[in-house]
Amino acid sequence: MLKSLASGMCWFVLVALVSSAAPASAQGEASTNDRGYELGFYGWLAGLEGTMGFGRVNDVPVNASFSDIASFVDFSMAGYFEARRPKYIIGTDIFWVKLGATRTGHINGSDVDVDFNMDQYIAALGGAYRWTPQVDLWLTGRLYSLQNSLTFQGSNLAAASKTWGDVYIGARYHVDFAQRWIALARADIGTGGSDFAWYGNVAVGYHFTPTFTLGAAYRVLSLDRETGSNKDYFKYDIVEDGLGIVFSFSL
Repeated sequence: MLKSLASGMCWFVLVALVSSAAPASAQGEASTNDRGYELGFYGWLAGLEGTMGFGRVNDVPVNASFSDIASFVDFSMAGYFEARRPKYIIGTDIFWVKLGATRTGHINGSDVDVDFNMDQYIAALGGAYRWTPQVDLWLTGRLYSLQNSLTFQGSNLAAASKTWGDVYIGARYHVDFAQRWIALARADIGTGGSDFAWYGNVAVGYHFTPTFTLGAAYRVLSLDRETGSNKDYFKYDIVEDGLGIVFSFSL
């Protein structure tokens, strides 16, 4: 029974981390003025596919759509801030998702409810050099933190936390067209706590006013991390992608 519950928790942790795709690079998705500040908020409709291993649980294949993930979300918030100068950009991004679920197990012939809880955070800080008016060269650090627990009648059956960071290099291309429209494309590759990580997106935004822009994008994030052994084993080899929406305000 515990093995099946642990397998469930493994899948649950994986579902949580898919939401981390959103902050991979929300910065500047809807606007790229030469000078000024931008504050944005975003949502992400992401699914995931890959493999997760946790403790002594065998690696578990996962293939979850956004509708599968949405049913676990208790709370989520995400936002970014970017400061731009003619030749340099500094951007930060913070993402938090809180997930919860209840699963039914069997002990001595009786059905019991076991609670899964997950908090997942991602913080990003990056800087860019504006190589040309349309091309920015990025160096970005991203810190991932997972905190999860498995409880039964108020007692912890299992609890674990994982934290690691990656450093990414990449480039962003952006162009204004048709007076109020902007198009962007970005690609990053990274490593650090992950053996290898990569990110890409394409986006289109519309300037409703000089200070407000609404954007839509397709985004993909891949993280490959494998550490430890036996009870300390952790594997996260996941590609997640989906459509997103960004609301940005120029300050």
